[in-house]
Amino acid sequence: MVNVKLVHKNQELKTVALIDSGATSNFLPRELAEILDLDLSQEPKDAVGAGGKFRNIDSLIGKCQLIKNKDSAFDEFINLRINVPVKSNTLPYMVLGRDSIFQKFNIRFIEMEEKVILKRV
Repeated sequence: MVNVKLVHKNQELKTVALIDSGATSNFLPRELAEILDLDLSQEPKDAVGAGGKFRNIDSLIGKCQLIKNKDSAFDEFINLRINVPVKSNTLPYMVLGRDSIFQKFNIRFIEMEEKVILKRV
């Protein structure tokens, strides 16, 4: 997990995101997408996750900052492509997949210490 600050239009919120090497794309819970007032007008498409198949909408977040410590941003994604489930309560948190964070960082998971190390590519 990594702390993130999401900014879109005049809205912003802090949350956590799961770094998922098994996810091809990025996902955001519908509840958070609605708070950020993301454009959810695209035609839904299918996605397959650990919980099975679900419908989602392709959208963009203006800015996604990766946060270290309290408020210190150490990197950011501008106009991050994100998939938003059609139904609420489909995802428990944001997911950063291979098409974003894995493009910028080599990622090491230290499970016994519940730690993630991000090293710039």
